[in-house]
Amino acid sequence: MPDESHARIEPSERAERRARLAERLARRDVAAVVVGDGRDLRYLTGFDGVTGLGPSPFAGPLGSALILARDGGAMLLVPEPDHWHVAVDDAIAVTTYATFTDLTSLRPRERLADAIASALDALGVNPRGTVGYGASGLSAGVLRRWRELTPDRELVDVDDELAVVRIRKSAAELAAIRRSIALCDAAQRAVAEGAAAGMTRAAIQDMARAVVERATGPGAAIVLEASWGEDFGEASWRRPLRAGDLLLTDIAPRLDGYWGDSCNTRPVGPLGASQRAMLDTLRAALAAGTEAVRAGVAARAVDAVMRERVGRSYRVYEGSGGHGIGLDYHEPPRLMPAETLVLEEDTVIALEPGIYLEGACGRLEHLVRVTSDGCEVLSRHLDIHAAG
Repeated sequence: MPDESHARIEPSERAERRARLAERLARRDVAAVVVGDGRDLRYLTGFDGVTGLGPSPFAGPLGSALILARDGGAMLLVPEPDHWHVAVDDAIAVTTYATFTDLTSLRPRERLADAIASALDALGVNPRGTVGYGASGLSAGVLRRWRELTPDRELVDVDDELAVVRIRKSAAELAAIRRSIALCDAAQRAVAEGAAAGMTRAAIQDMARAVVERATGPGAAIVLEASWGEDFGEASWRRPLRAGDLLLTDIAPRLDGYWGDSCNTRPVGPLGASQRAMLDTLRAALAAGTEAVRAGVAARAVDAVMRERVGRSYRVYEGSGGHGIGLDYHEPPRLMPAETLVLEEDTVIALEPGIYLEGACGRLEHLVRVTSDGCEVLSRHLDIHAAG
């Protein structure tokens, strides 16, 4: 069955997370926040739409929401009849709103907005106070209805605050991420040992998936990419792998609710001179980026180091040079020129410089944990550490 398990997070840790969020919102004079995104709900309450009976048939189309007041009051809104099966921390009140159990004419999605307005009143939030909301977790219809119900209340998008509060990982989260990274390493090792000329892209992906599913069960959440290093279009996917190709494998599984990520580019058969030069440049760029990582350094500064190293010999990659990872496959901070965030201790980031030319592409990626004076390389499939 699909991976529905979560890392073992204690209620006290989630209470501390909610307190940190409330503190950040207080700086913006926000009286309460409405959270609807499933990953944010899981992070703050332990509930993400999966009940004791399995995935909720109502949570997706209708939605759940957490109301968190600045004074610490918290209420989880769930559609009927989910409340019979919802388990959250004792500090959070679970309240239902009517869906198809109501015999009157209704628009179920709008009923969530009605419930939000009522919950704010029940928590004693000033009717004219500013309320934040996570825009990625609430539909336009819910927001429209909510504004109609509370025209005097100022509503502000605090999606960035919700994302930033999740950046620094706890010991339990780090343990879960390490387990996912171990799956990345094992899958990359299987591909390295088993890939050979004549194999199809599907066969290589199945090889990696089999390693992951031995640990998670069938239907695991996993992102898989295999290409022949000549381009990322269908042309290389349709033909078998040939001697002389560069095999690029990007493998990202989720275990206990947390993602790992990895990428390697390796030769099939003897390594040509141009291929060696490209891979040497990528290894040097990744080592230089790893060397630049430490708490307090701007994320874009790490990316700039890798871009500079690639740019000495090749066209610089246009996308990001990496990203945070955790409950989401891609989380802040992004390693790109426009990123304003600085790295925090115990943040886990992926570093992934790439070279993308017509007829020759490559990318290397590993995950590191930011420390006060550098970083810990968590991935083992590349054996690349700080340049020194």
